[in-house]
Formats: sequence, C-alpha cells, structure tokens
Amino acid sequence: MKSKREEFLVNLPNMKGKSVKEMSEIMGISVPTIYKHLGSLPDSQRALYIKPRKKAAANNEDCTMILTKKEDADKIRQLERKINDLKQESEDKDREISSLKESNGTLIKSLREVEIMLAIKHELVNNLTQNVKESKEEAELYLDRVKELEEDIDVLQEDYDYLLSTAEMLFCSEEQHYDGELIDALIEAVGRALGTFGDNSNYRRLLECFLSENKTSERKNRMLKALKNLKSMSLKSSRDLEKTLISIGFTVYKKSRAGHQKIRWMGDPRYQTSIPSTPSDRRDAANTVAEISNMIF
Repeated sequence: MKSKREEFLVNLPNMKGKSVKEMSEIMGISVPTIYKHLGSLPDSQRALYIKPRKKAAANNEDCTMILTKKEDADKIRQLERKINDLKQESEDKDREISSLKESNGTLIKSLREVEIMLAIKHELVNNLTQNVKESKEEAELYLDRVKELEEDIDVLQEDYDYLLSTAEMLFCSEEQHYDGELIDALIEAVGRALGTFGDNSNYRRLLECFLSENKTSERKNRMLKALKNLKSMSLKSSRDLEKTLISIGFTVYKKSRAGHQKIRWMGDPRYQTSIPSTPSDRRDAANTVAEISNMIF
C-alpha cells in the first residue's frame, strides 16, 4: 500500500501550472502538507511546481507563499509541531477546566447543603427560643395564679377561723337538709321575733345587726319562687308540676289506687304529704302550697 507521500509524487506531474491551493483542493491534502512534500524535492524539480502568483488588489485573493529553500519546510514542520503541542496543551487545559467545573459543581452542591442545614438550624433555634419565651410566660402566669390562690387560701383560713370561733352560736345536732338551712331558720325566727323586743332593747339591736349582716340563702330563695309558681298550676300530676316539686327537693312517687300522689321532701319521711287528684277531695292550690311551706320552713 502506497504512503501519502508516494501518492503525492505519483499525482505531482499532473499538477504542473497549478497553485499550491489548487493542488490541495484537487488532491485532498492540506496546504502545509503539500509544502512539506515539495520542500523535500530538489530545487530544480520544486521550481517546476511552485511559482509566484500576482497579488490580488481589489478582490482580496489569497497569495501563495513561495518556498525556495529547504529551511522553509523545516520551519513549517516546526510550526506544525508547535500547533500540535498547543492543541495538546489546549486539550489538557480543557480537561483541567472540566475537572475544575465538576469540582466546582460538587463544591456548590455542598455549599447549598450547608446553607440548607444552617437554615434548618436557624429555624430550630428560633422555635426553641419561642418555646422558651412561651414557657417563661406560662410559668409567670402560673406563679401569679399560685399567688392568687395563696391569697384566697389566706382569706378562707380567716373565714374558717372566724366560723370556728363562733361555732358554739350555730351548733345544732339536727341534720341540715341543705347548706345554710340553719342560718335561714335563724333569719326567719329572728325576723318573726324582732317585734317582741322594745325599740331601745339591746337584744333588738343585736338581732337587727344579725339580720343586716346575714342574708337568706339562694337555695331558699329558689324554693320560695318555685312555691309561688305552684299556686298558678293545676294540682294534677302534670309534667310541669312534677318538675317544680323536684326543683324544691321533693321526691314524687307514683299515684296510689285511690288517685293520690305522695311527695316526700329531701327523702325525710317526717316531711311528706300527698296531692289529691280527684275533684271530691281536692284542696285548692293555695292551701296545698301553704301546707308544703309550713312543712319545710
């Protein structure tokens, strides 16, 4: 198989009168390679193929370099080697740049991960700070509440000490049916007996002071209101009547065969009566209310 130089020498006789550029286009060889091959020929033979061309003025045509010495071919070879070296160096630089870009990408990715971690840490610190602040506020509220409770305890202790010191005045072995029943009874009794004392009596002043500083319990006030409502109701065992009696403290039992309905106050058998439901023995509402009132008050 022929080498490229041998092929060039075979086709060279057909290139007489052609410029180096034309030779390159016809034979498919680069211009520097043609100069290289021509430079290896004797001067007499080389002169047959390399001739000066007229310089282009207006149409900017290429000028063909004339090689007349062998040294010029050596220079071309040196330039080609330098070009190859530069290409190799350029490729090395490109690889280095690619490596740097890859390292830079990895570094940027790591920096982003660090930024994300710092952002998460910053958020956690803020949340922790907020939780500490809220916990501190809650603790202050609890401390204030404890202080209030301690003050309430002091007040209750004073009330307890006072009640303990006056327990002899309110002592009663009879069981009370609701809290404050004994005070309600005393207020009722004092109110009724107040008129039996003279205007300038010491007892009268003491009892008036007692009435002004002690009030009837809410429980008794509700029972009085319920009894007032009973006067306007039918004494038949309607649902409203039963509900009202229960609110006073009565237990309402089922009707007997005779048609009467037994009621008992606070489960105490000493305070019970019956409500007639037949027209022949029915008492009016006012009498029944009065009977109930006299029984529990």
